[in-house]
Amino acid sequence: MTNSKSKPPSAQRSSAESWRLTLLPADATVEQAIHSLDASAQQIVLAVAEDDVLIGTVTDGDIRRALLRGLTLESSIDTIVYREPLVVPPQIERELALQLMQSNKVHQLPVVDENRRVVGLH
Repeated sequence: MTNSKSKPPSAQRSSAESWRLTLLPADATVEQAIHSLDASAQQIVLAVAEDDVLIGTVTDGDIRRALLRGLTLESSIDTIVYREPLVVPPQIERELALQLMQSNKVHQLPVVDENRRVVGLH
């Protein structure tokens, strides 16, 4: 028996998997970033180079401010990427990551390995 109120497959993704939807190349458009934010249900896009090496972050607020400044949906996110985001290593304890997020007033925190490759998102 199928539950008619079941969530669509995209809504059933675990949060452990949904962070991958935030990964975009730095030459992605603002429109692609908005779609990524919507699909991932996160408030951040992670701009990456080859092999998912973190270049920087773009938040929903960065996008709003850029649109107000005149960027278009076709503009590249490369112009609004924050290139020095706070990041944490995979072995960080969850409580410490949460404390860092709270003290730095950020909602998401990229998890990167020793090569700066994105491996998760707190």
